[in-house]
Amino acid sequence: MIWVAWRQQRVLILVSVGLVALVAAALVVVRFAVASDLAGLGIAGCWQTAEGCDAVRLDDVIVRFQSINASFEFVGLVLPALLGVFTGAAMFAREIEQNIHIFGLTQSVSRTRWWTTKALVGGLPVVAAMTGLGLLASWAREPMVWLRGRLFTPRFEVEGLTPGAYTLLAVSVGVALGLWLRNTLAAMAVTLALYVGVVGGLATTARTHYAPPVRHIETFTLMPSFPLGDGWLIDEGYLNDDGERVEVAFQECIRRPSRDGEVIDGRELLETCYREAGAVAYLLTYHPADRYWRFQATEAGIIGALSAGALGSAALAVRRRLW
Repeated sequence: MIWVAWRQQRVLILVSVGLVALVAAALVVVRFAVASDLAGLGIAGCWQTAEGCDAVRLDDVIVRFQSINASFEFVGLVLPALLGVFTGAAMFAREIEQNIHIFGLTQSVSRTRWWTTKALVGGLPVVAAMTGLGLLASWAREPMVWLRGRLFTPRFEVEGLTPGAYTLLAVSVGVALGLWLRNTLAAMAVTLALYVGVVGGLATTARTHYAPPVRHIETFTLMPSFPLGDGWLIDEGYLNDDGERVEVAFQECIRRPSRDGEVIDGRELLETCYREAGAVAYLLTYHPADRYWRFQATEAGIIGALSAGALGSAALAVRRRLW
């Protein structure tokens, strides 16, 4: 059965894995090109040092690789969905549409073995390839110190464990919908819609709740220490004695008439407005950058659970919808 599944899907598998391999090769080339440019500026390996890279000297490098980075992020966001649509959704729907599955199920092969073998042979290579691509991207983009922090979209989605997890979700949902809908185009369309909804929902709603955010509080000042670094800012503001937020209308504050005609510095005036409103402390709520792998593992686990649910639905469809 494994050989039959491979023969049926080998072209799509080889094309999919080959496409991922091309993207991976391009990432490796870009990694060494960026490192070479940094060495030419006299700051070789600066991303590995405590001092970091001199941002003033990076302008030419940033411009040179800006379009390449944008292209990779676009490909990294789109590729899991495309693999799920063409690998997962079409895997069974096309075969059922053409009634080819009847021949396979009359060859002393159980339904469970038929669909699990095809799903594993067709889906596992692309999921493994995309997982490798995500891990490679984390390494290849290290020298690009000008990129936004790794907890932010789209960098979070195209590096680490998430590309493989997203591909698993797309393929699993595609397989399930192909078996339930038994129509290739319908399965593709619904797979794409569900994929976008889930991934978008995780990014905009769920991800910030993967861990309690850090609350940094210090005595009132207009120049707080702001220990955010490359972390993810959730909220910031000023608090009164009761721990409640203090809001000041900035435009109204700076338009206040000066005292006795005296010209008051804008910073001093703003500080006065906040103190009159009762501000006694500054609050910064954020996720530190070192939570990156924790968040990656959490999101991959959520995606894995959703994928397991989709595959469980596929198993139910095999029993009820094949004839």
